[in-house]
Amino acid sequence: MEFLLTKCKLCSSSVQHNLPFSNITQVAFMSRYNKHSAKRPRSPLSFRPNQDRRNAYEDSSAFDELEPYETNDFLYGVYPCLLALKHKSRIVHRAFVRKDYFQTDTSRIQNPSKMLLGVRSILDILERERIPVMLYNRAALSFMSGGGDKPHQGVVLEVSPREITEVTEENMQATLQLLEKQQHVFILDGIRDPMNLGAILRTLCFLAGPKNSVILTPQCSILSPACAKASSGAVELLNFHKSRDTSQLIDLLKSSQNRVVIGTDEPGPKNVDLDDICRKLSMAQRAEKLKIVIVFGFEGSGVSKELLNKCDHVVSVSSFGTGTEVAETAVNSLNVSAAFSIVLYKLLEISSQQNLD
Repeated sequence: MEFLLTKCKLCSSSVQHNLPFSNITQVAFMSRYNKHSAKRPRSPLSFRPNQDRRNAYEDSSAFDELEPYETNDFLYGVYPCLLALKHKSRIVHRAFVRKDYFQTDTSRIQNPSKMLLGVRSILDILERERIPVMLYNRAALSFMSGGGDKPHQGVVLEVSPREITEVTEENMQATLQLLEKQQHVFILDGIRDPMNLGAILRTLCFLAGPKNSVILTPQCSILSPACAKASSGAVELLNFHKSRDTSQLIDLLKSSQNRVVIGTDEPGPKNVDLDDICRKLSMAQRAEKLKIVIVFGFEGSGVSKELLNKCDHVVSVSSFGTGTEVAETAVNSLNVSAAFSIVLYKLLEISSQQNLD
């Protein structure tokens, strides 16, 4: 095993840092971030020493390297970071790794956890791609990932925001051609909670597969690092489009691709039960291969009335309890991510049965 003998840019002393591999482009040890110190550690993103203190260091460029780019995200968690590096879904500027994980040799551990193996895979890619690596302790990484006790798992990447393609009049036809390859088109209307959005994308990626295109309305939550962590990295595997005129897009999907549009809402007199619509679609699938648009809405008010009016069917998930029992409880509906899982599984089950036939 080779070790990198480097000069610490912050302590200005020659120290042999026992690193598991060489050829690391950049290493800096932030020893001042000690969670046990009397002074509360400040975030390295907001830290900017005064000029006198900067001049006290032989090489103060390390502080400049800590300055974040204005529009970048700080992606955290093993799987989001690993998938972002593997699939090159974002531009990765630099990596921040927990010091003790960086120095851990997984080959000497009898049964290393998936997390440690994932960290080692991340470090291998960082070395191969020559991406700058900086070492921190757990407290500093917690600040970097948004404060609190965020599950950063010892890895944070400074990356560009996840790309979302804007649907305009100019690229409308190209978008329709891309969506035509999918049997199911997914429209998320105003999902504002990043955790719910992440859970929905994780379910979608698992059940329908990666590289599907997802349509987001402008009211949806941004694809934040919290959303990426909740999705377990599914944000890095899907394609995203933002439509400001989703009703027009639905009209074009219905007219040009003969798609059936299914919206979701709470149980009501005008809504169809999910099992009933699945039976109807199963019979229709035997005659021809149906292409479906699935519309899911905001946790509170659901799908907007404008989009509900465009739906051919509005379905709901019914409770197995009696109506009186459900009415008397405060829990009378499902979380949007749970409802999405049930509806998507049922609809995909119909398609899988047709493929078997």
